Amino acid sequence: MDDTQILQHLIEVEKNAARIVADAEKEAAARETEADRKSRAAFESAYAKGYAELEADYTRKVGEINRVYEGELEECRRSLGGTPAGVEQFAALARRFLLEEASAPRPGD
Repeated sequence: MDDTQILQHLIEVEKNAARIVADAEKEAAARETEADRKSRAAFESAYAKGYAELEADYTRKVGEINRVYEGELEECRRSLGGTPAGVEQFAALARRFLLEEASAPRPGD
């Protein structure tokens, strides 16, 4: 083999090596893209599942709180429904309080 053939062979080897590297980079990029797609899909699935569970728990708890609230409110209404309004007693008490306050000595008087 003469020098020219050796150089041509080395250039051919270099071209092959460059092609192999380029193919490997393409393959790595494709694998990375696929892995990213899979990991995003897994994350979104887990996120959606967790969100749905939390939303259902929230809805259940709000429903329970509303039931308790409505029950207590109804009980309060029943207990107040049997008692007289007592408007006259309140008015008398308010008049007495206001008259006492009006006749009380003021500091500095």
